[in-house]
Amino acid sequence: MEQSPQLKLAQENMRAGAITKEGFLGNDTRSIVEIIQSDEAQLQRLGLTHKKIAEKMLVLTEAALDAMGGIVVVGNYRVSALEVQGSLPCPFAHPPLYSKAIVDVERLDTQKKLRWTPLSLHLIAGHNFYQGRGSYFRHEPKDLAEFLGII
Repeated sequence: MEQSPQLKLAQENMRAGAITKEGFLGNDTRSIVEIIQSDEAQLQRLGLTHKKIAEKMLVLTEAALDAMGGIVVVGNYRVSALEVQGSLPCPFAHPPLYSKAIVDVERLDTQKKLRWTPLSLHLIAGHNFYQGRGSYFRHEPKDLAEFLGII
């Protein structure tokens, strides 16, 4: 995949301070194309798809948001969401705007915890983008798949 003008603009939108204070790239110096290709290769080696990961994340995210600040158990997970006023645009310039929420998920059998946002979920589901290494909401695809019980 080539770094098109649209992807270059998306990468600029992902820099710290453009959409969010911390941005989406962390300390990763790779282009978003290189990040996406590397994550894609990782998933191919595992026989997984972005869609399978995103589907499980969506179930947990929707349950957390539906709890309206409460905590609910969904299968082997305890989920909650903290929503604040406002919304965020997709750095790839896709509509709609995404709620400013942080979804906290705890796997009950291991007590391991992860967090993500509705925008993080969209970036995976819609763009195969798990964010850059060192970014606050980056999860390695393999680690995320293991946490979600997919592998």
